[in-house]
Amino acid sequence: MKTATVATSFLASTFAVSAQPVQSEPFNIQLKSYDTGVDGNYIGACHSGAAIENLCLTNRPVTMHLNSTRGQDPNNGLLTWLLPSNLPVDSAMRLIPDPSTNVAQAVFFPGPVNGQQVRFIDDELFLVSSIDDTKDPIEVDVPKPIANWYICNTYFTGYRYKTLSWVYGKAGPQNPTCVKVSVRRNFE
Repeated sequence: MKTATVATSFLASTFAVSAQPVQSEPFNIQLKSYDTGVDGNYIGACHSGAAIENLCLTNRPVTMHLNSTRGQDPNNGLLTWLLPSNLPVDSAMRLIPDPSTNVAQAVFFPGPVNGQQVRFIDDELFLVSSIDDTKDPIEVDVPKPIANWYICNTYFTGYRYKTLSWVYGKAGPQNPTCVKVSVRRNFE
């Protein structure tokens, strides 16, 4: 089982490099918030399963990168973290929704498959969408940056953490523990 996991991780990492060959300079992610227990803290990687890590609240900087394709805007791509192992594996962030809530957790999985495309504008982290379904008919326009980031108490695969989370839509989070944050990139 361990050999299969290592082999799969190696293949996923190899694919990640070929799919997103341009890697940014290292940086860490720091939070800004009105909540003094969150403001100034960082985002790290907390174990949530075999090669799976939640993006969780920590008091120390953790190195991350933005992987993008050649010729593209260097502020667009996949937020990645290097999973330490015998064969280091580039892990991309993806959002994990749950049908019981409008709060999705940000989680690192090995490789780029289903990785969430992100954009940095003036070193602040955004997602981008061109759809506005609050209107009838639904409007499709030029892509616009959205920042619905929160730190929330969450549960995933048997682990409970304070994690970086995304709230879908225009309403606030239904999880009462969520605190609004601005997610900032600091180059190392």
